Amino acid sequence: MSDVGDNNFMRYIYRGEEGEIIPDDATHIFVAAKVIRAEAFQWHFCIVEVICHEDVEKIEPNAFDHCTSLRRVIMPGV
Repeated sequence: MSDVGDNNFMRYIYRGEEGEIIPDDATHIFVAAKVIRAEAFQWHFCIVEVICHEDVEKIEPNAFDHCTSLRRVIMPGV
């Protein structure tokens, strides 16, 4: 689910579903899953912020590999 916000940013709710496709222009991600799958956000150059809910239990390998614009990750459950 995505939502275009003000100031040219796009919010996306990541559910961790198999085969989930993250929009290329998503900039702000809210994680609503217990596991962030391997390579889930790999090569997504527009992502600048990821906010996880407190129930995130695991981040699989290379989940944020090559996310060169990523500046902030908030993980209250860690």
